[in-house]
Amino acid sequence: MIAEMVRVTARQLLGRRRTLIMLLLALAPILLALLFRLSDAPAGSIRGDRDFLRAVFDAFIVTLLLPLIALLFGTAAFGAEVEDGTIVYLLAKPIPRWRTVLAKLFVAAVASIVLAGSATLLTALIAVGGVAQSSGIVTGFVVGVAAGAVIYTSVFVALSLITSRALIAGLVFVVLWEGVLANFLPGIRFLSIRQYTLGIADAVGVDGRVMADTLDIGLAVGLGSAVVSLATLVAIRRLGGFEIPQED
Repeated sequence: MIAEMVRVTARQLLGRRRTLIMLLLALAPILLALLFRLSDAPAGSIRGDRDFLRAVFDAFIVTLLLPLIALLFGTAAFGAEVEDGTIVYLLAKPIPRWRTVLAKLFVAAVASIVLAGSATLLTALIAVGGVAQSSGIVTGFVVGVAAGAVIYTSVFVALSLITSRALIAGLVFVVLWEGVLANFLPGIRFLSIRQYTLGIADAVGVDGRVMADTLDIGLAVGLGSAVVSLATLVAIRRLGGFEIPQED
């Protein structure tokens, strides 16, 4: 039953027009890396390549690409069923609702990791191509994106069960909180998923720091895990609040 739910959810997420939009969005940093390699920029040196990759990773991938991919996949996990009312048929099945939430979250998180992670990996490999001793920064960025995808997706899955305007609310969160406030108000970076992602990426970089002024790895992982746990509990509780109509 769970396997069937995972299969159906994957088909729902990947069979929509939004997937094409996300694929086009994921191509943007890859194209930037290609242009960088073909330009007169200081490519071919460790410093020049890494500076470019850090800029693209921080300003584009983590700030825009990753949260938008997670938002679209996360809100779509339950979104269609909530909108058209077919969620009652899902709830009528003899499956504990916590398993339903975990199955949906698993599919959305994996989809986000695959798409955002692939874009990050290809961007990094192109940007640092031909430069020795760059595996650490590439590994750090890919692992950071994977961790960030799980955190963001859990929040957006919960948001899709809290409000019917989850996509709009998620966009406000991504642009206003993560993109503006967390950037210019250092005091609230402990409440920023973007900062957790950067902290994890920095710590995983095996040949030294890959980003500057990031959260400690213990704090980033601890706070990120707390967000995932809280969001999952909220999603389970909200799903439990849906009533199945009773026949007269």
